[in-house]
Amino acid sequence: MNGADRPEAQAPAIAAIVPCRGHAGEVDACLASLERQSFGGVCEIVLVDSAADPDVARVAARHPRVRLVRSEVPLAPGLARNLGAAATSAPLLAFLDADCVAEVGWIEAAHEALLGGAEGVGGPVGDLHPWHPVAVADNMLQFCDFSDRRPPGPLAYMPSCNLAVRRDVFEALGGFPGGMTNEDVLLTRQIAKRGPERLRFAPTMRVRHQGRRSLAAFWRHQREFGRARGEYAALNSPLDARLSRFYVWLPYRALKRLAYIATRTAQWAPKMLVRFLLLLPLLVPGVVVWAFGVVEGSRRRLDARGRCPSPTARPHRGAADPAEPKPRAHRPSRP
Repeated sequence: MNGADRPEAQAPAIAAIVPCRGHAGEVDACLASLERQSFGGVCEIVLVDSAADPDVARVAARHPRVRLVRSEVPLAPGLARNLGAAATSAPLLAFLDADCVAEVGWIEAAHEALLGGAEGVGGPVGDLHPWHPVAVADNMLQFCDFSDRRPPGPLAYMPSCNLAVRRDVFEALGGFPGGMTNEDVLLTRQIAKRGPERLRFAPTMRVRHQGRRSLAAFWRHQREFGRARGEYAALNSPLDARLSRFYVWLPYRALKRLAYIATRTAQWAPKMLVRFLLLLPLLVPGVVVWAFGVVEGSRRRLDARGRCPSPTARPHRGAADPAEPKPRAHRPSRP
């Protein structure tokens, strides 16, 4: 029986929530990193198996501190995180992806920032495989805003692979939007809009992300990433949102993003500019594929509004029903 099952156990001060779907091989290292945390209080570790995967259950059984919550139906990542949040009573919620490893001090940094007045906090996202060029390029295209050399301060948004939020704020905003791939940006932008310094960057709240290690997975992810940007007009100016549906605008969008990544690298990690240049053969096609995704997402968004009919528009592949299933706690038997 773990601590979550004992009624006399002390209530958790914070919960670490890990959504997992098809990452049984990676989640073992993720859970081990959470068990190594130096936090002096009670931290509940909640693993959400959003596809009832027996391999995930077997991995969870190797970690006695982990509470496994299994969904009756497959869930999109945002809904899986919501399910994990509903399964714990902790007043503070820390979210970590299954393909990430938290460095020692991660929970402590999140806890300190949230008690210090922040409503949401995130930190650096580094490379779990720093010598794998495809994985490094994948992370650079996603997380250039979250260098470990970025100073503390306010954020405009934060990815959910390294995010902690106060429960009262999380519930007031309705949690993560369901059935979409840009749910973390949408939620954290709402937190940032609540006031200055509500969403903060904590340099000591560090995680390392695996990144995609095959070219097919890398390009597929970048296209989905761009499609979500276009579909929800996330972080776009009104002019960009209108023009992004035109393929003639694609080279501009690709070059603009590449220049932004170079600028961020020069600003916070100038020694990494050499790595940026060496990775250009991967970064350039990556941003081009991303820009194609932006066009597709923009046309889908406008098609849904009836302003840009497109015979090639495809329905969004998200959860069919945004309603969240009730959590079912599960203690896996050991193999």
